[in-house]
Amino acid sequence: MSKKGYKVSRQKVSLLCCTGITSIFAWGFLPPMAAFFVANFYHGLQYFGIVWAKEKTNIRKIFGLNTKNHGSKTALFLFCIILIVLGLFHVILSSLRIALALFTVVSLMHFWYDGFIWSVRKGLSFSR
Repeated sequence: MSKKGYKVSRQKVSLLCCTGITSIFAWGFLPPMAAFFVANFYHGLQYFGIVWAKEKTNIRKIFGLNTKNHGSKTALFLFCIILIVLGLFHVILSSLRIALALFTVVSLMHFWYDGFIWSVRKGLSFSR
């Protein structure tokens, strides 16, 4: 592929290396439940980092901060606060069956939706 001009991005190599190191540490040296927690927490951090890196301009626009001097910092702060509040709601409401069901559906479906959204944005086709 490199002979045809494909260049592997530094971000992709970095992401794969960090994921590999974290996985080896978690699953190689921690008890299974701790490893599961570390892997999921790390995945969440990666996910939100990627979303911020790719969508910060859109997030700034949504918050109306695209023309402000410290718009990126303020938008990042608001983005993090919203994520923390959603996490707290999850912890508080998880004892309710309906809330637990909703959070579970969102957690499971985000993989499919993400794949669909990223593919549409890149103009990829699902037909063969």
